[in-house]
Amino acid sequence: MGDGGPVALTGHSMGAYIALRAAARRPELFDRLLLVDGGLPLPAPEGVDPDAILDLTLGPAIARLSRTYESDQAYVDFFRAHPALGPDWSPDIEAYVRYDLTGPQGARRSKAREDAVRQDGRDLLGSADAFAADLGRLAVPTLLLHSPLGLLGQEPAMLPAPLVEHWAREVPGLQAEFVEGSNHYTILMGSHAKTVAERLAGVSFP
Repeated sequence: MGDGGPVALTGHSMGAYIALRAAARRPELFDRLLLVDGGLPLPAPEGVDPDAILDLTLGPAIARLSRTYESDQAYVDFFRAHPALGPDWSPDIEAYVRYDLTGPQGARRSKAREDAVRQDGRDLLGSADAFAADLGRLAVPTLLLHSPLGLLGQEPAMLPAPLVEHWAREVPGLQAEFVEGSNHYTILMGSHAKTVAERLAGVSFP
């Protein structure tokens, strides 16, 4: 690491798709790839409006982006009640939530923009074939860590088990590891963060 040689590459959620594309296009730069609850093609059903799919799957998360909050503490309190984060609340999660804040006092809001999230979501749903091609030409050892629970701390998962099983069969060099008890957020936080850190460092990496 840091000597000009290949390095480990990782990404979570949308970042996993970016990491996948980089590893597929420039494999000489990386010695292993760690995908965290993302990176697998998510094709949109034919004839269904992508925005309707986003509303169904990401609706509460997208709705939050248009809201404002009277204070930083009001924003923190909102997340303390979030079903995916509240049960695992910690100083690290609170720091993550506070980092997301912007805007003037009395109208604090998330740094993320709804229009950008929707555009990324449309691109993701419309690029399933491209991501499938990226998976097909992977030339570096790849591990996918995936959660049983999604954005609201409940089923369905972001990556359904049949989808994970399909791509683990189809792609040589791709292994999948189920991170029990995690959701799409907490796979990176609390006790689950140790699993991500160990796999990224190469411990128990395929």
